[in-house]
Amino acid sequence: MMQEMMRQQREAGTSANDAERDDDDDDGRWTRRDHMGARMGWQGRMMRGAPVRVMFAIVDADGDGTLSLQEVQDFHARIFRAVDTNGDGQVAMEEVQSFWRGQTDDNPR
Repeated sequence: MMQEMMRQQREAGTSANDAERDDDDDDGRWTRRDHMGARMGWQGRMMRGAPVRVMFAIVDADGDGTLSLQEVQDFHARIFRAVDTNGDGQVAMEEVQSFWRGQTDDNPR
């Protein structure tokens, strides 16, 4: 399987070094887990280490070092309100796309 992946990478213009770098668990094998990490690209790798601690600190509103259900729900509600630009309590695909593109009406709900 690794040889097939390396052949595909050569055809796509990437190198075997890329394959080695994408071996997330460094076991010398390209596994489904490695494949998912590579497919997720920087997004999959971003949620490790310091970024996870930063997200945890943001969600942990009372700073007690744990996340309560209420803190998680409040965090998700803030995101939902930011995406729901027309304030109708529903999120349409267009609103999600606009949110990810950074387009907003700066509605501070």
